[in-house]
Order: sequence, then structure tokens, then C-alpha cells
Amino acid sequence: MPRIFLSHSRRDNRQAIALRQWLIEQNPPLAEEIYLDLDADTGIQGGQRWKEALRQASSRCEAVICLLSPNGRTRRSAGPSTDSLST
Repeated sequence: MPRIFLSHSRRDNRQAIALRQWLIEQNPPLAEEIYLDLDADTGIQGGQRWKEALRQASSRCEAVICLLSPNGRTRRSAGPSTDSLST
């Protein structure tokens, strides 16, 4: 089960994938530890309610990496807020 939640704007999908890949190259065991919604194995599956899936994934993770960019500030309907990440 992933322990690290990689948060990003959907407009930064390419960058999020690259960041995940770089982290794995630095530490290969992280391959099973990073939750990225785009990942075919651990991410959001077809037909799954995305807001609920993100909320559940963020609540299970021990750490969050936020990929910040101007794209994230322009979103009107954000996914889970940092409030949902608190324990």
C-alpha cells in the first residue's frame, strides 16, 4: 500500500510522472510506496469516484509531496484539501 501521496494539478501530469520516476530512480523501493492518481496499478481506476478515491488514498498515506505550480492555484474545484490530510 502506498505511503507517499504525490499531489499535483492535472495540468502538471507530465511533471508529476517525471517526479515519481526520478524519486524511484533515486530509491527503487519507492516504486511501491508512491501514490499517484495516474498510475495504472495504484491510481484511480476507471469508474471510480475520483474525489472519494483521492480522499481515501490521502488518509492512508504517511507523507505528502505537493508539486506546486501556477496551475494548481488556478483550479476552481480542487481535490482533497490539506484539511482532509490531517489525522
